[in-house]
Amino acid sequence: MTDGQQSTKTARAERDEEMSSDNRSSMSPIENGTASVMRDETEPLDDQGTSQEEAAEILQILRDQLFDGSDEAFALALGRTSKEVKAWFSGNEPVDADVLLKARGIAIERGAESLLPDQQEA
Repeated sequence: MTDGQQSTKTARAERDEEMSSDNRSSMSPIENGTASVMRDETEPLDDQGTSQEEAAEILQILRDQLFDGSDEAFALALGRTSKEVKAWFSGNEPVDADVLLKARGIAIERGAESLLPDQQEA
């Protein structure tokens, strides 16, 4: 093996290691075999200051009103799994900013912005 091949292989290994360490740092802690996420201990999800509690409320309203309470249909619209949707509502996984953004987009597309709690206060 030449030095050029070895340095490329080393660089690739370092990049892969960085990516895997990034994934580890973003995961929630595991306690007794399940993810432990304290909703009120997380940072706001967006520039509007939406908390985990508010995000979960928004998702639940949209699921119940626009998708007849179906986790499966809601998950499909969000591009996520129904397992993830159930985990958000049980508090086992945090809602991420991407999901919140997609959910708000769905509300706008379907003319349901008035259902969102942050729109009712305005």
